[in-house]
Amino acid sequence: VENGEINWSKLKETIYLGTRFLDDTIDANQFVSEVPMLKEMAKKNRRIGLGILGLADLFYAMDIRYGSEKSIDLASNIIEFIRYHSMEASMELAKEKGAFKGIIGSIYDKDNFAWNIPTPLEPYRYDWKRPTIGWQRLKNEVIENGLRNSTLMTIAPTGTTSTVLDSEGYGCEPAFALAYIRHVHQKAVGKDDLKLTYVSPSFKKRMDAEDIPVQEKEKIINYVLENGTLKGCDFAPEKMVKTFSVSGDITVDEHIEMQAALQRFVDNSISKTINFPIGSTEIDVANAYIKAYKLGCKGITVYVEGSRQQVILETNKEAKKKNNK
Repeated sequence: VENGEINWSKLKETIYLGTRFLDDTIDANQFVSEVPMLKEMAKKNRRIGLGILGLADLFYAMDIRYGSEKSIDLASNIIEFIRYHSMEASMELAKEKGAFKGIIGSIYDKDNFAWNIPTPLEPYRYDWKRPTIGWQRLKNEVIENGLRNSTLMTIAPTGTTSTVLDSEGYGCEPAFALAYIRHVHQKAVGKDDLKLTYVSPSFKKRMDAEDIPVQEKEKIINYVLENGTLKGCDFAPEKMVKTFSVSGDITVDEHIEMQAALQRFVDNSISKTINFPIGSTEIDVANAYIKAYKLGCKGITVYVEGSRQQVILETNKEAKKKNNK
């Protein structure tokens, strides 16, 4: 994001680089010699999984609440842009190096071409100044030249990668919390559990920028340290409360609709957790799966708050509840 807007040209450059890099990785990979079929299938279909991380960070930077209509519209615009240019890059690689060997009989077989141009879950309603893309032109070129890769995109969990890059949004997830405890298991060095306290850098940066008296800032920070969220904090700026939503603040329907909007342009699966509040029932979970299926999601993961004794991330409030049981 630069001056509150997406740098589309930089994103396009990164997509092309990422697509070529992942395709090269197939040839550079040292496959398990005991299972030669892995290498055979990898070389035949050349599946890659270009993805994203930091979607939540992007929304924070642009003052957009994760799960809102605006956030889903922007996410869809971005993921369509990535899919389009990744496909274009793969087509160019096919012209340069040849199409994937398994293209005959696939949906990209020019003699029986069955791939359809993807469309957004809902018509776009906002102008993000995204450059024009030409799906029909690209489809015609793919029919003529094929693709280097049978699949192009996925959205992985990216937990460790996001932490290393100081990103708050794992994959396409919202931020877990604005402050939390991270449990690191170290049995190999004789320690069962190392607890690390994390506070959102985006939140801290925004707090520093806000014209709020020092004592009020301390109250807000303490609230976040205890609860992990600004929800219910009536002494914090209203705009911050709305923007800095975390996983537990987002409704089940909003979680599913975000995943479904992304899935329309992702040809592999998506790692995404649908967070449920304490007290959710089997019927609630069943309804979520049905809705996700109807909207075209390939699969979902559900988590009901408090349903697991051991977790990697938890807020101070959750830890105290568990310890008092």
